[in-house]
Amino acid sequence: MRDKEKKKAYDQTYRAAYRAAHREKINANMRVYHATHREELNARNRAYRIVHREEINAQKCTYREGRREQFKAANRAYYTAHQEELQAYARARYVTHREEIKAKNHTYAVAMRLQHRAAVLAHYGGTCACCGETTSEFLAIDHINGGGSRHRKEVIRGSDQAAWLIKHGFPDGFRLLCHNCNMARGYYGYCPHEKQAAIGMATRDLASIQLSVGQI
Repeated sequence: MRDKEKKKAYDQTYRAAYRAAHREKINANMRVYHATHREELNARNRAYRIVHREEINAQKCTYREGRREQFKAANRAYYTAHQEELQAYARARYVTHREEIKAKNHTYAVAMRLQHRAAVLAHYGGTCACCGETTSEFLAIDHINGGGSRHRKEVIRGSDQAAWLIKHGFPDGFRLLCHNCNMARGYYGYCPHEKQAAIGMATRDLASIQLSVGQI
């Protein structure tokens, strides 16, 4: 066992020394081999990437995670040095792939809006604060103290309201209402559920008073 380890260590040392002494020759031979076997090597690499996709992606993520700032700095430096070239390429690609890019951007925007909306609904309880409706498609974000239109126009300025709430740490002053309750407040200044609840409370109070008087 010890002899095998010694031989392995010797072979590694010898190969390293040989590569260092014949680096140019080895590189030239590799370039020639790659030039004459390009298609074969590309096919082999593609097959390997398909089989080991998850492993390769995990290795890339691990490598980049530890060098995030280094990659950002390198990307900024490259963009600064090649800004005109990159912008020209982006414009040309948009002209030739306009519909594809627009469809991809639309799909991404819709997915992000749904993701942001789901996060906001979960944070603010997922239930209409008035009637208890829980179907997410029926729920809307309501400004408790009013002024929602002005806030969206002057502060959010047409961007995704859910994304704004997430960015600002889910601030107070917001709640969930179903569209019925929200629209009723906008049109009439109150929700019929509130009137019904008030009538029910008054009826219960009256019944309680009558019961007390009867007992006297």
